[in-house]
Amino acid sequence: MSKIEFKIDGKTDKDLNERFKLIESIKKDIKKPVSLISLANKYKRSPAIIEAILDELTAQKFNVNIKDGEAHLSSEVKTGGTHKIDLKEFENKTYKFGFITDDHLCNKAERLDVLNAIFDIYEQEGITQVYNGGNWIDGEASFNKLDIHTFGMTNQIDYFIKNYPQRKNITINFIAGDDHEGWYQQREGVIIGEYLEMKAKAAGRNDLKYLGYMEADITLQARRGNAILRVVHAGGGTAYALSYQPQKLIESLQGGDKPHILLIGHYHKAEVLPSYRNVRAVQGGCGCDQTRFMRKKRIEAHVGGWIVEFQQSKDGAINRFKTEWLGFFDKQYYRARKYYV
Repeated sequence: MSKIEFKIDGKTDKDLNERFKLIESIKKDIKKPVSLISLANKYKRSPAIIEAILDELTAQKFNVNIKDGEAHLSSEVKTGGTHKIDLKEFENKTYKFGFITDDHLCNKAERLDVLNAIFDIYEQEGITQVYNGGNWIDGEASFNKLDIHTFGMTNQIDYFIKNYPQRKNITINFIAGDDHEGWYQQREGVIIGEYLEMKAKAAGRNDLKYLGYMEADITLQARRGNAILRVVHAGGGTAYALSYQPQKLIESLQGGDKPHILLIGHYHKAEVLPSYRNVRAVQGGCGCDQTRFMRKKRIEAHVGGWIVEFQQSKDGAINRFKTEWLGFFDKQYYRARKYYV
């Protein structure tokens, strides 16, 4: 029986096999620089055929360099070139807001002087939106009875409405923590955030907007997409390292549930994680001095608030992010220098 040969593009398998052997042999030869004439003489092919084979190798992404009549299969690869981002795709508009948390009004360690100073700065900066991360009143528990000056849920709410800073054109968007003001919600069954908002409106304050219990998401809408700003009152105690709790919180989030900006209340610490799992996280510090409970637990108080500024691209991504910490000292510092008005 005669041997059957297959044909591709008019060439038999024998022709293709010989061509493959020729190409593989030339690849070995050009691992060191060799002239095209030498290759043509060695394989008894015209220089044009040799150049065609080298072109074919180049088309297959082999790093064939031909210079001064010599061919070389080089191991040196060009580094990545320069790629330009078209900044016209960015909105080039900045958004600025305030962030403050853990005020603990009705505790003897409250700092109304600090809160008013922060809101004065917000007003001077033209900020119209402020986010509050919870624990705006101290609530009542067995261990803080000696630390608070106002007792009863309604009394603490009334005190907050009367004394918490109010500035023209500034809206305070707040969540409720599941501790402190949350203790009232758990014991009394009242939706404490809605109760504050209702009482505030009755008292003529329309600047307090309740977002939700423990956490809330705010959609930052751009032309072709959006981003999520999340305000959360976290849980657990302060860790030995400032970033530990925020890191573990971000690590625990499911991939599709991560916010782009995360504002964290509860720990009384001031810190920024500019990009952890692509989340820009800000710990809010606190609006009160160190309480006796905090001293007992060896928890430091970072007293102050934040200004947060960001830029959003047309597809919704946050491409620029900047924070400014407004820090304050103990009361004696301001008394000694007669800074109080």
